[in-house]
Amino acid sequence: MAELVMMAVELLDADMVVFGGPYWKLLEPWYAPASRRAVQRPSARGPHPVSILSSAIGDNVGAVGAASVVHDNLYVPRPPSSRS
Repeated sequence: MAELVMMAVELLDADMVVFGGPYWKLLEPWYAPASRRAVQRPSARGPHPVSILSSAIGDNVGAVGAASVVHDNLYVPRPPSSRS
């Protein structure tokens, strides 16, 4: 998992990785330290430090994300399509 985090950080040039979900509290003692070690290696760091954080939303992060997509599709105004 830590290697995947490192690859994603390198691919996206991210400076933060946020984990969450219903099982994160159980996995955090193993995944968080391993992920921090992986992104602190000189080959993964790049020009900036990378933070590994836990989601502030908690166990329901997936449900909140799904509800946000529905809310965005229903209530956010969009410009009219340029195609006729």
